[in-house]
Amino acid sequence: MIQINNLVKKFDDFTALDGVNMNVEKGAVYGLVGPNGAGKSTLIRHITGVLRQDAGEVFIDGEPVYENARIKGHMAYIPDDMFYFLQSDTINMMHYYKGMYPNFDEKQFYRMQEFFPSIDVKRNIRKLS
Repeated sequence: MIQINNLVKKFDDFTALDGVNMNVEKGAVYGLVGPNGAGKSTLIRHITGVLRQDAGEVFIDGEPVYENARIKGHMAYIPDDMFYFLQSDTINMMHYYKGMYPNFDEKQFYRMQEFFPSIDVKRNIRKLS
């Protein structure tokens, strides 16, 4: 279950989320719709624990999400604008994410190379599709 209580997030003078309340019961499927700048991505980033709220609460299964490795270990988040360092290759990014996520599986990273043998892990990540 996802529970959001009076969630507020500001970026300088811009208020992206202003007192958002939402409950999503276990097994329910929700869609977020709205124009650019409505706060959809900001809300998702709070639900996944990427952003810290300025005010309010975000819970999954009754536990706060932000900096909660146990809860975050059960989810995946793929943003529409992927983050990477401009000069990085796949190996550099693997080491970066390994440092961020305590349960990062380096062995799985290398096993995936068997399924994608044509990907050069030393090639600049900007040159990959």
